Amino acid sequence: SSHVSSRIYMLIIGIIAAIYFPPFYVGNGVTRKDSFRGILLGTLALAIALTLVTFCIGALESLLVKGLNLPISLEQGVLLDTDDLADIQKNILANIFLAFILPTAGEIGGMTVTVLIMSTVGKYLLYCAGYLIGASFCRFNPYLGVAITLITSLLVLVHSVFGGFPINDFLFGTGIITLNLSPALSFLGSVSIIAIILWAARMISRRTPFKV
Repeated sequence: SSHVSSRIYMLIIGIIAAIYFPPFYVGNGVTRKDSFRGILLGTLALAIALTLVTFCIGALESLLVKGLNLPISLEQGVLLDTDDLADIQKNILANIFLAFILPTAGEIGGMTVTVLIMSTVGKYLLYCAGYLIGASFCRFNPYLGVAITLITSLLVLVHSVFGGFPINDFLFGTGIITLNLSPALSFLGSVSIIAIILWAARMISRRTPFKV
């Protein structure tokens, strides 16, 4: 549940940051380039902190239950059962919605360094996506903003597919597709998507007029 809430949180503050932070920094003499870098680097630290806090609380919970021999059984909850997932996979909009809120298998596979890294990347990607969406609405008219939002949503979906998220084959109708990529390839794919999103956000925000 903390993975879901933190992803939504990162998406929302990304949108807010793109709309309200740049005018504030520019109005106080900070260049657009420096403010862009500062916002994104600061939020990367936030993504790392959220991931570490989540895993530390989970580890402490497990340690207390096992160390004190409490009559409690810790189980990993299932957000969607097989039937629900099969129904949702038939709709591309539902696929995109799930890609935003559900962590990939590589982000919740246990308390390992690889999972920590992938979980942090997933949260940070949602922030970058929110930042691009917010920047597009600041720079362009609402219609183009919606178009960029859809493109950004598809990039988030691609990231989830890289992480093993099952997606329906809408193009050829051959059923559910699940990529079983190695953690290294999944990481490189996600980082590439983040790079694309950040490049687009930078190109948009560098020419956005601000009232200061």
